Amino acid sequence: DLAESYFFQAIKIGETNQDSNLVRDTLSSIAGVHRSLGKLDEAKRHYSRALELSRLHKDRRSEGNNLSNLGLIYYDEQDYVTATKYIQQGLEIAREIGDKRGEANRLGHLGNIYNLIGKPEQAITYYSEAVQICRLISHRINEGNWLGNMGNSYRYLEKFHEAIQLYEQALTISQEVRSQKQEIIWYINLGLTHISLQQWEQAIEFLGKAVDASEELGDYRSFQKAINKLSDLYLQLGEFREAIKCHKKQLAASQKIGDLETSGNLFNVIGLALIHLGVMDEAIIYLEQGLSMSRKLQDKTLEGSCLINIAIHARHVNEYAKVVDLYDRVIDCYRA
Repeated sequence: DLAESYFFQAIKIGETNQDSNLVRDTLSSIAGVHRSLGKLDEAKRHYSRALELSRLHKDRRSEGNNLSNLGLIYYDEQDYVTATKYIQQGLEIAREIGDKRGEANRLGHLGNIYNLIGKPEQAITYYSEAVQICRLISHRINEGNWLGNMGNSYRYLEKFHEAIQLYEQALTISQEVRSQKQEIIWYINLGLTHISLQQWEQAIEFLGKAVDASEELGDYRSFQKAINKLSDLYLQLGEFREAIKCHKKQLAASQKIGDLETSGNLFNVIGLALIHLGVMDEAIIYLEQGLSMSRKLQDKTLEGSCLINIAIHARHVNEYAKVVDLYDRVIDCYRA
């Protein structure tokens, strides 16, 4: 709110001094803030006003930027037809005025749209053009982004070896420019692609690197994604001890940030995995903690799942009298 008040003061100053450039640029800045906050209608309104001023004063570069930014708002709203229309107009202006950086960005954004609507061949065409321009102007960060996104298109087409080559190029660039967040993305995608090729050792290596890098960066979302994939792979390979190590690491991270829902599910999952290993004393501790957390969260689905696993535990330790009662409680949970 404080930042927005400063922006509006800048607009008033611009209007008072008849400085249309200040007004236009401030409107674009406000729109960018609203977009980052998910206030897309507000962002759209401010970009539209900035676009009007750009056209009024025949500022083609600003017009192209605001058209493209409006396109990205529609992209966020998943209105890909309208998004394409605006970004395409921005692309035409970039080509007209020789704005190579703007041209590459808009080509890449169009590639993203075609990927999302299931047209990877067209996406590859746009990404290839974007990469060529980025190389021409030595824009390494975006070159890496579009190479990696092109890898996504090839993975969609199940051309896994081509995808790996592109991800490796993108990874090299992200390391060169010290973009750890992008590095994590390409580690994860390399891991997933090697899973598709049933190359388990390589998949474990890359997913493990993604886990370590995201933990170091403090990127909880990427950490969860990477460690989920890694633990799932260990379970698929029957390596329960390694899967449990991953889950315990994930549990520690979720507890650290107070993510109760993830923590509850992990207590339950770890408990079940420990049953498979025959570690019954430890298993029941985790399952009881999962049950306690499910009730704290008032999550009947999780509660029912914990009760089922506690019943499985009871059966394994020959406590048959408990089993029927536990399943009755499961039925009550799902009826609630």
